[in-house]
Amino acid sequence: PTLPSGRPQGRTSLQAGALLVPAQTLPYAMQIELTLRPMFPNTQKIKLMQAVTAEGNVIKITNPKDLPDPPAYVRIDSEWLRYDRKDSYTLNISRRGARNTTAQPHALNTEIEFGQSFSRTFYLPGAIGQ
Repeated sequence: PTLPSGRPQGRTSLQAGALLVPAQTLPYAMQIELTLRPMFPNTQKIKLMQAVTAEGNVIKITNPKDLPDPPAYVRIDSEWLRYDRKDSYTLNISRRGARNTTAQPHALNTEIEFGQSFSRTFYLPGAIGQ
């Protein structure tokens, strides 16, 4: 996988000549993603009311009123999906496999999560060969 800048995701070292630092002590770039999601004890779980194929763009769910107004994102299993419209029991999906995930099928009654996601790149000290 690659970052939006086109660099490979994961640890990548900077050029030694650019920082005038010995190659053994160069910092590594590390991408960290933080997802903030609500944890209300009285909120009902939101689940799929039917199985979803990897190509499906309309999904039927329970309790959509607890989801944020569109446009917003939900996560089902390990896939993020962007929805641009919600009705009484459906979400119209505009993007499958969002946030660098892969579109995949999902089973009936799978729980749906939602929240804000932040991704940042940090430079941490490290040594070559770690």
